[in-house]
Amino acid sequence: MAKIQGNKLINIGISSCLLGEECNYSGGHNRCRYATENLSKYFNFIPFCPEHEVLGTPRETIRLVKDDTIKVVGNKSKKEYTSELKEVSKKVVKELKEIDISGYILKSKSPTCGIDSIKVYLKNGMPSSESSSGLLASEIMGSFKFLPLIDEGRLNDEWLTENFIMQVFAYKNWQDFILSSSKISNLVDFHTSYKFLLQAKSEKNYRILGNIVANRENKNFEELREEYGAIFLETIDKKNSSKPIVNVLQHMMGFLKDRLSKDEKIELLESINDFEKKIIPLIVPIKLLEHYINKYDIGYLKNQKFLSPYPKDLGLRSGTKAFK
Repeated sequence: MAKIQGNKLINIGISSCLLGEECNYSGGHNRCRYATENLSKYFNFIPFCPEHEVLGTPRETIRLVKDDTIKVVGNKSKKEYTSELKEVSKKVVKELKEIDISGYILKSKSPTCGIDSIKVYLKNGMPSSESSSGLLASEIMGSFKFLPLIDEGRLNDEWLTENFIMQVFAYKNWQDFILSSSKISNLVDFHTSYKFLLQAKSEKNYRILGNIVANRENKNFEELREEYGAIFLETIDKKNSSKPIVNVLQHMMGFLKDRLSKDEKIELLESINDFEKKIIPLIVPIKLLEHYINKYDIGYLKNQKFLSPYPKDLGLRSGTKAFK
């Protein structure tokens, strides 16, 4: 199996139809080429389709209907499938917990797999004012706090995609840390490598995490790890914005200010300002920073995850729409 930064491919759950499996209601598929052609180099996809398992393929379409609770009902037969689909969803979650899952790509607009915006109907067939997540999506979100989630429709959005991929790799790094580290010094090293990425996500949480690592109360490693992990996963779950990223770029430049020539400072500052104005993508000031970090051998900055949080060939920092 191919390797990524010394690790195996990252386990990612996915709706089966997105891999091209002919399991949607009509007997067709909804292949997501971005997943199968771009992400498959780094992700080991674990497919599930609860609707196929319960209703077979092809099948009648289903919808969410509000009664005392939200139920799943066949559009033609009016048969209720809620309990069967919930049982299968719980089975999926159980399997996911056994394989160290690091994220999930779900089918949009699905009564089982959709995230957040699935229509809910009244018993009389009219649309209600409510929306909901699908049964499987709800089960996953309730069982895995801060697990990276996205649907294939949102993979068309550069900003959401960049956030999702960054979160998956950071989430996986934390999973690996839990399995391989046993000393407070390991946690200090982990935090040090993520300092600027965390600062770019949330200044408040960045400072909280720094205080946890400082360990002024002399807690043991297990306590620190649990406390740190909860805030770390919450922080990487936050969507990025350009202003704190600009602050981080300027902060990193500060480590170089005594080394850079006047022209180099002007060039780097102009690239940061142009990124802020959305004239150029983030990759431009990043590449300049990396060039000067290597040129002047600034060891502290070389291993910062902010500079390379995921494989560069995904090109996620090459568009001006990837950051808001």
